[in-house]
Amino acid sequence: MVFQRIHPAIRVFVFQALILCSLLAAISPAAAKPGEFVGAFGGKWGFIDMNGNVAIPSRFDIVYEFHEGLAQVCQDGKWGFIDSKGQVVVPFAYDVVEPFVEGLAVVRQAGRFGYIDKSGQIAIPIDFDYANSFAEGLAAVSQAGKYGYIDKTGRIVIPLQYDNAHSFAEGLATVVQNFKYGFIDKTGQVVIPIQYDSLYPFRFSEGLAMIYSLGGKFGFIDKSGQFVIPLQYAVANPFAEGLAQVWQDGKWGYIDKTGRVAVPFQFDKISDFAEGMATVQQGGKFGYIDKTGKAVIPGMFDRAASFSEGLAQVNQAGKWGFIDKTGRLVIPLHFDNVSRFSKGMARVNRDGKWGFIDKVGRAVTPLQYDYLFEFTDGLAAFYQLKKE
Repeated sequence: MVFQRIHPAIRVFVFQALILCSLLAAISPAAAKPGEFVGAFGGKWGFIDMNGNVAIPSRFDIVYEFHEGLAQVCQDGKWGFIDSKGQVVVPFAYDVVEPFVEGLAVVRQAGRFGYIDKSGQIAIPIDFDYANSFAEGLAAVSQAGKYGYIDKTGRIVIPLQYDNAHSFAEGLATVVQNFKYGFIDKTGQVVIPIQYDSLYPFRFSEGLAMIYSLGGKFGFIDKSGQFVIPLQYAVANPFAEGLAQVWQDGKWGYIDKTGRVAVPFQFDKISDFAEGMATVQQGGKFGYIDKTGKAVIPGMFDRAASFSEGLAQVNQAGKWGFIDKTGRLVIPLHFDNVSRFSKGMARVNRDGKWGFIDKVGRAVTPLQYDYLFEFTDGLAAFYQLKKE
């Protein structure tokens, strides 16, 4: 969500966020979002099915993945939705559309925001200055510079009284007043006072929320608002699988939810834990550790990414392949770029063309596409450059 006003201290926060962004970029293969790969070269987007067959021919200027059975598509600067057969179910009438969430989608028309249902009917009038997608049955909306929450009938259930408001997660939502942050519940009751300098990522995760102070330190509070981990770390990341990345004196390590240092500060780069393992860098090489900090796969890779469905992307000498959790190379290092495995398949690129492989490295689709995205709802978006 875009802030209406910017506090000077955010500059410090942004600097620290950039450290995290550069860390992620160093660890993971490059990956765009569908709407970021806009077809600047005159190409078009379509969709393939999980057998590699073209389900929807490439004819759209921009697309996003399918969500709840429909996909956002753009033609001639206007947005609508298609179904899995490629039929236009919501006409190209909007300046902006968000994916369907909980049965409704945010749309923008003539500078105003509202919601449509899956038939394309306006479910909540297009009358807001800003609107967020629904989460846990409520959505943050704005009018006249103030934010509150509506239900799915469009009824205002929490008054528009905040300078900013974020989506509900784990029953609570972040709200902002006078550059201070706190949490409310679904009745609008303030359950954690609006007194903190900043929160990131504006929600509770695994029962804890990360707090940032103007003094440049991060800590964590529980849902009662009590600090369980004091404001002491220069950079931190939300908890994942019970551990959080923290940075101290130029090195990275991990803490548990009591604040105990679970893995000492000894690494140059690290990732969140996924499937019980995390990527770490020491001495310029990447390997993997378990939650005790034990090295389970030695540092031998130039780049490495998190495990997904039992396999992880690794890079040596500029080429990507996949290892299993013993460190055995199960798919050779002969790709220029790769993605994680999802639903048993991974996107791979060689010589500028993309396709899908399975977990033994067998091609599910030929490497013939100019770009591909992961499967959602059984379909994957593909991009083809215009033939000269």
